[in-house]
Amino acid sequence: NDNDLIAELATNTRAEVESRRTHARFTVALPIVATPGNFSDRLRPATAGTSVDLSQGGCLVLFEQAIQVGDIYLLDLAGTQSGLPQVYARCVRARMVHDGAVEAGFSFFTQLDANDLREAMRRCASADARRAA
Repeated sequence: NDNDLIAELATNTRAEVESRRTHARFTVALPIVATPGNFSDRLRPATAGTSVDLSQGGCLVLFEQAIQVGDIYLLDLAGTQSGLPQVYARCVRARMVHDGAVEAGFSFFTQLDANDLREAMRRCASADARRAA
């Protein structure tokens, strides 16, 4: 129902979102590719960005172009770097940070496994440490 979706999206202020969080968030900069998830939108180009944080239930991503709030996306969470699966997610909020930077919050339709997420964060931290050395 469109009215239900509009009501849900209207509650997605930063304070409201933070108060509803149930999972620990990992601050991590991973490459994220957002592909339109609706079959009818598959011809739209994918959008590349960088994660700000990641949890079992969602993520916050910075993009250089606008992402549509309410739309469904297939997110590639750092490809082989993280070992995490692609996930379908709804964009629940977006705001322009400055010219050329849009911050978008996503809610996953299927939660990531806690152990898989922790292991992925360990792999990413190890890869960062090797690059810094």
